[in-house]
Amino acid sequence: MNLVTFSLASALFGAIAGIQARRIAKTIGMSASELMPLNFLLMTCILTAASPIFFRFELSLHLVILIFVMAVLDTAGNYFYFKTFESTDATTAIPLLSLAPVFAFPATWLLIGQAESWGCALVACAITTLIISMSCIGNTFDKFRAKTLLPAISSSLLFGISTIPAKMILQSGDINVPTLYLLRAALIAAFAAIIFGRPQLSLKTNQIAMIVGRNLIVILQYLMLYCAFSVGSAPMSLAIASVSPVFVVLLSVLAGEPWSWPKLGTALLIVPLVGVLA
Repeated sequence: MNLVTFSLASALFGAIAGIQARRIAKTIGMSASELMPLNFLLMTCILTAASPIFFRFELSLHLVILIFVMAVLDTAGNYFYFKTFESTDATTAIPLLSLAPVFAFPATWLLIGQAESWGCALVACAITTLIISMSCIGNTFDKFRAKTLLPAISSSLLFGISTIPAKMILQSGDINVPTLYLLRAALIAAFAAIIFGRPQLSLKTNQIAMIVGRNLIVILQYLMLYCAFSVGSAPMSLAIASVSPVFVVLLSVLAGEPWSWPKLGTALLIVPLVGVLA
């Protein structure tokens, strides 16, 4: 599998996870600060159970620092991610949550000196413009800004920057993709518990099952994304993975989420642009 295949697979799983995140927020009624510790504790348990199959980590101070920095960024990014879904449907939230490439391209160039061609940067900007227009369709700006724009942009910014330590970690060859994701999940669970308190455990069995089911999809999403990082450019991987809104609109029809023909048309315009990046 190559960068394009891994990134598109990540986009598909990301779309499913986004729809599930909105459903969990509506069904369970937990806030971002309540959901995060439980979500990442369960994810850590799932990965730990499977870790004898894949775990590989050559300890070094450099690697520990990079993983710590990555986990801090992703803890904040996930908080704003869940915050976005507290009052926003998936077809509105996911496009703006797919803006990480916008921040990853300049951050990668400024911090580690890796730059893409101007052509790729322009195509990424075109995709970004279409993504923003998808989120704006049918929304009153004041409500959109207060409940969607700020947390979604914050999440995308943090996830975009966190691609830099992720790429550096995977380039080292001292850790494999699933081990990195296990350590990341464990640290986020610990940080979330320290900041927001111990995980909420007074949930029904079917609610726990709903969260675990989404966690399995998210694990697949990030394994595919980190595999793309390991074989190619991190910003380019994110740019291709940002096609999630296309999948979201199509899946929303089946999942009962709000959607519209203008959003569908805009999403389909993204497809040939992603093909150019591929």
